[in-house]
Amino acid sequence: MKFHFERKERYFVLRVYSDLLGDWVVERINGRKHTKLGGVRRDVCPDRASAVAHLFDLARHRIERRHYQLVDDIRGYHQ
Repeated sequence: MKFHFERKERYFVLRVYSDLLGDWVVERINGRKHTKLGGVRRDVCPDRASAVAHLFDLARHRIERRHYQLVDDIRGYHQ
């Protein structure tokens, strides 16, 4: 599952995936458009349900408080 947000000169990507150890990870990627500036942060969650809930909390925060626009929404449930 992946969400891609943008505003003016910034971007923010949220992903949920299962790593090789079977842990569920929420990954945040953010930075400036057209530059290499940015960062990655990963939060490990105990199960898929809590990872998805965390992802939606972060997405809601980006839209409501940071005024980002959702650009791409890929909801793959194959994992």
